Amino acid sequence: MHIDTQEGFDLRRVAVGDELPTASHGPLRIEHFCRYMFACGVPGPVRDGGEVHYDMWAAARAGFNDVFDMGAWRTALFIELAENQWGGPRARVTRIRNRYGGMVYRDDTLRFCGQVIGKETADDGSVVIDVQIWNETGSESPVTTGEMTIRIPADG
Repeated sequence: MHIDTQEGFDLRRVAVGDELPTASHGPLRIEHFCRYMFACGVPGPVRDGGEVHYDMWAAARAGFNDVFDMGAWRTALFIELAENQWGGPRARVTRIRNRYGGMVYRDDTLRFCGQVIGKETADDGSVVIDVQIWNETGSESPVTTGEMTIRIPADG
């Protein structure tokens, strides 16, 4: 994943209303979908129709334009972005809620966006930041929308 970093960006210093640095992943390939699907131990195609994620003929028979991602993969990528890039190595996502509202197909580039909607300092000194999140592919309205909470320890 490529993040459009801002020099000196520190999530602890954001204010409500600030947009976070965007990140992009793509153009997506079948391998991206397969690696996630099989790493998660998703049951084989006979049990769950998983072939639509890597077999373009199966996807076409099921009425789709092409192979497509698994929605949970987008959630996993948001968590990776929040914990490893937006918030730093000690940051943890403590809550995430999202809705998959569109398809992400092979050759799409998935853009990850966020805007701070809440911020507080907890009793233990950690910074707790609520973020509105969404994915864009450039071809339609956001394909994922939701919210997450990121906690950064006081010593983090």
